[in-house]
Amino acid sequence: MFGSFVVSPDFSISANPTSLNIAAGNFGTSQVSITSKGFTGTVSLSSAVTPSTSTIATTLKPQTVTLNSGGTGTSILNVTTMPFTPLGTYTAAVLGSSGSLSHTTPVTVTVTSGSVGANRLNNQSPAIDVFVLGLVSVILVALALIGMYLRQARRISRASNASKGGEVTSAVGDPVNLS
Repeated sequence: MFGSFVVSPDFSISANPTSLNIAAGNFGTSQVSITSKGFTGTVSLSSAVTPSTSTIATTLKPQTVTLNSGGTGTSILNVTTMPFTPLGTYTAAVLGSSGSLSHTTPVTVTVTSGSVGANRLNNQSPAIDVFVLGLVSVILVALALIGMYLRQARRISRASNASKGGEVTSAVGDPVNLS
Protein backbone atom coordinates (compact mmCIF):
# COMPACT_ATOMS: atom_id res chain seq x y z
CA MET A 1 0.00 0.00 0.00
CA PHE A 2 1.21 3.39 -0.92
CA GLY A 3 1.60 5.88 2.01
CA SER A 4 0.31 3.66 4.84
CA PHE A 5 2.14 2.29 7.79
CA VAL A 6 1.33 0.33 10.94
CA VAL A 7 1.82 1.93 14.37
CA SER A 8 2.46 -0.47 17.23
CA PRO A 9 0.41 0.17 20.38
CA ASP A 10 2.47 1.99 23.00
CA PHE A 11 2.18 4.35 25.97
CA SER A 12 4.10 7.35 27.28
CA ILE A 13 4.93 8.37 30.83
CA SER A 14 5.56 11.84 32.30
CA ALA A 15 5.78 13.53 35.72
CA ASN A 16 4.52 16.86 37.01
CA PRO A 17 6.40 18.54 38.56
CA THR A 18 9.63 17.19 37.11
CA SER A 19 11.73 18.56 39.99
CA LEU A 20 11.24 18.65 43.76
CA ASN A 21 13.09 20.72 46.37
CA ILE A 22 12.77 18.87 49.68
CA ALA A 23 14.24 19.89 53.02
CA ALA A 24 16.00 16.94 54.68
CA GLY A 25 13.51 15.13 56.91
CA ASN A 26 10.49 16.06 54.77
CA PHE A 27 8.75 14.74 51.67
CA GLY A 28 7.47 15.83 48.27
CA THR A 29 5.10 14.45 45.66
CA SER A 30 4.85 14.40 41.88
CA GLN A 31 1.96 13.20 39.73
CA VAL A 32 2.93 10.54 37.19
CA SER A 33 0.74 10.37 34.07
CA ILE A 34 0.63 7.36 31.76
CA THR A 35 -0.98 8.01 28.37
CA SER A 36 -2.06 5.30 25.94
CA LYS A 37 -1.01 5.52 22.29
CA GLY A 38 -3.25 2.74 21.05
CA PHE A 39 -2.21 0.55 24.01
CA THR A 40 -4.75 -1.35 26.11
CA GLY A 41 -3.55 -3.11 29.24
CA THR A 42 -1.94 -2.74 32.65
CA VAL A 43 1.24 -0.75 33.22
CA SER A 44 3.31 -1.68 36.29
CA LEU A 45 5.17 1.20 37.94
CA SER A 46 8.38 1.15 39.96
CA SER A 47 10.92 3.74 41.05
CA ALA A 48 14.59 3.97 41.90
CA VAL A 49 16.82 6.75 43.24
CA THR A 50 20.27 7.57 41.85
CA PRO A 51 22.81 7.96 43.22
CA SER A 52 21.63 5.11 45.39
CA THR A 53 21.00 6.01 49.04
CA SER A 54 19.07 4.39 51.86
CA THR A 55 18.07 7.82 53.21
CA ILE A 56 15.55 8.56 50.43
CA ALA A 57 12.45 6.40 50.04
CA THR A 58 10.06 6.45 47.08
CA THR A 59 6.58 5.00 46.82
CA LEU A 60 4.03 4.96 44.02
CA LYS A 61 0.28 4.82 44.62
CA PRO A 62 -1.13 2.98 42.82
CA GLN A 63 1.66 0.75 41.55
CA THR A 64 -0.35 -0.41 38.53
CA VAL A 65 -2.45 1.61 36.10
CA THR A 66 -4.90 0.06 33.63
CA LEU A 67 -5.26 1.90 30.32
CA ASN A 68 -7.80 1.75 27.53
CA SER A 69 -6.72 2.73 24.02
CA GLY A 70 -6.29 6.51 23.97
CA GLY A 71 -6.85 6.81 27.73
CA THR A 72 -4.75 8.24 30.55
CA GLY A 73 -4.03 7.05 34.08
CA THR A 74 -2.19 8.60 37.01
CA SER A 75 -0.15 7.61 40.03
CA ILE A 76 1.42 9.68 42.81
CA LEU A 77 5.17 9.47 43.42
CA ASN A 78 5.99 10.20 47.07
CA VAL A 79 9.64 11.00 47.84
CA THR A 80 10.58 10.95 51.54
CA THR A 81 13.95 12.07 52.90
CA MET A 82 15.48 11.33 56.30
CA PRO A 83 16.72 14.16 58.57
CA PHE A 84 20.30 13.03 57.89
CA THR A 85 20.00 12.68 54.09
CA PRO A 86 23.13 14.16 52.50
CA LEU A 87 22.32 17.47 50.83
CA GLY A 88 22.51 17.36 47.05
CA THR A 89 20.70 16.44 43.84
CA TYR A 90 19.26 13.00 43.17
CA THR A 91 17.11 11.50 40.43
CA ALA A 92 13.99 9.49 41.17
CA ALA A 93 13.36 7.51 37.99
CA VAL A 94 9.83 6.17 37.50
CA LEU A 95 9.66 3.12 35.25
CA GLY A 96 6.43 2.03 33.58
CA SER A 97 6.43 -1.41 32.00
CA SER A 98 4.02 -3.82 30.37
CA GLY A 99 5.32 -6.87 28.56
CA SER A 100 8.07 -5.77 26.15
CA LEU A 101 7.14 -2.09 26.50
CA SER A 102 8.90 0.11 29.06
CA HIS A 103 9.38 3.84 29.49
CA THR A 104 11.03 5.98 32.15
CA THR A 105 10.51 9.52 33.36
CA PRO A 106 12.95 11.27 35.70
CA VAL A 107 12.08 13.49 38.67
CA THR A 108 14.98 15.61 39.94
CA VAL A 109 15.10 15.69 43.75
CA THR A 110 17.17 18.42 45.40
CA VAL A 111 17.64 17.85 49.14
CA THR A 112 18.14 21.15 50.97
CA SER A 113 18.97 22.03 54.55
CA GLY A 114 15.77 24.08 54.92
CA SER A 115 14.36 23.23 58.32
CA VAL A 116 16.49 20.19 59.13
CA GLY A 117 15.28 18.83 62.45
CA ALA A 118 12.68 21.58 62.88
CA ASN A 119 9.35 20.88 64.44
CA ARG A 120 6.95 20.66 61.49
CA LEU A 121 3.97 21.84 63.54
CA ASN A 122 5.32 25.27 64.43
CA ASN A 123 8.60 25.46 62.48
CA GLN A 124 10.44 25.72 65.79
CA SER A 125 14.19 26.03 65.49
CA PRO A 126 16.25 22.93 66.35
CA ALA A 127 18.48 25.16 68.52
CA ILE A 128 15.53 25.67 70.87
CA ASP A 129 15.01 21.90 71.09
CA VAL A 130 18.67 21.42 72.03
CA PHE A 131 18.47 24.19 74.63
CA VAL A 132 15.35 22.71 76.26
CA LEU A 133 16.87 19.23 76.28
CA GLY A 134 20.05 20.59 77.89
CA LEU A 135 18.07 22.53 80.51
CA VAL A 136 16.00 19.49 81.44
CA SER A 137 19.20 17.42 81.76
CA VAL A 138 20.79 19.98 84.09
CA ILE A 139 17.67 20.09 86.28
CA LEU A 140 17.53 16.28 86.53
CA VAL A 141 21.21 16.07 87.49
CA ALA A 142 20.75 18.81 90.10
CA LEU A 143 17.78 16.99 91.64
CA ALA A 144 19.72 13.74 91.75
CA LEU A 145 22.66 15.47 93.49
CA ILE A 146 20.36 17.15 96.03
CA GLY A 147 18.76 13.78 96.79
CA MET A 148 22.17 12.18 97.29
CA TYR A 149 23.24 15.06 99.58
CA LEU A 150 20.10 14.78 101.72
CA ARG A 151 20.48 11.01 102.12
CA GLN A 152 24.11 11.44 103.16
CA ALA A 153 23.18 14.22 105.63
CA ARG A 154 20.54 11.95 107.22
CA ARG A 155 23.09 9.14 107.62
CA ILE A 156 25.58 11.48 109.28
CA SER A 157 22.87 12.85 111.58
CA ARG A 158 21.78 9.33 112.61
CA ALA A 159 25.36 8.24 113.23
CA SER A 160 25.96 11.37 115.31
CA ASN A 161 22.82 10.75 117.39
CA ALA A 162 23.76 7.10 117.90
CA SER A 163 27.29 7.98 119.09
CA LYS A 164 25.83 10.49 121.62
CA GLY A 165 23.36 7.98 122.95
CA GLY A 166 20.42 9.68 121.32
CA GLU A 167 17.51 7.93 119.76
CA VAL A 168 17.91 6.82 116.18
CA THR A 169 14.84 6.50 113.97
CA SER A 170 14.25 4.52 110.81
CA ALA A 171 13.30 6.08 107.51
CA VAL A 172 9.64 5.82 108.48
CA GLY A 173 10.23 7.46 111.88
CA ASP A 174 10.19 4.34 114.16
CA PRO A 175 12.81 4.19 116.92
CA VAL A 176 15.69 1.78 116.21
CA ASN A 177 17.47 -0.14 118.98
CA LEU A 178 21.24 -0.13 118.31
CA SER A 179 22.26 -2.34 121.28
